[in-house]
Amino acid sequence: MVRCSHSCLYVQLLAADVLLWRKKNLSLGFLSAATALWVLFEWFGYHFVSVVSFFLLLIVVGLFSWSYAALMLNRDQPPIPKLEFSDDVVLKVAKALKTEINKMLTIVHEIAVGRDTVRFLKLAGTLGLLVLFGSWFRFLTLIYLATIAAHTLPVLYEKNEDVIDNLARKSFDELRNQFSKLDTTILSKIPRGPVQKKE
Repeated sequence: MVRCSHSCLYVQLLAADVLLWRKKNLSLGFLSAATALWVLFEWFGYHFVSVVSFFLLLIVVGLFSWSYAALMLNRDQPPIPKLEFSDDVVLKVAKALKTEINKMLTIVHEIAVGRDTVRFLKLAGTLGLLVLFGSWFRFLTLIYLATIAAHTLPVLYEKNEDVIDNLARKSFDELRNQFSKLDTTILSKIPRGPVQKKE
């Protein structure tokens, strides 16, 4: 398990404050930037790689010109830090990724061999919704809509928590009842072969 440092905790709290609109200027700035990017790519037809490459080119040319001019005028070089990852940071990230990927692969394996019907239905429903939404919108529009939802739904939930929890509880109970009916009438009658365990 990877421990979170003070700076990591600060970033998490800042993200929560932005999503819950506790820091209104930051939240508005983030939404404005997301909207500007969406308009730039979707309406004006720019391509992501071209825009990123252009800005990187501007940065590299600017820094090179600054360094070269400083050398010619006998001035100090620009304070550009050397960018390098330490072995410790790379190992921590790799270890955290390995753990999460293994958890995900275990879940996929359990779904694939038919051990977890509930997760299978959740996954099938989610993928079905993604297929449906994917046919309606382009990828960048989906990302933009997810950003808008991430900035509005937490605030709505925080303001109407009791009502939403009550509705969610009723919906979950109804879904559980419907699934138990489906399980007793159809799913329990499907023959399953024995699952062999690895040795």
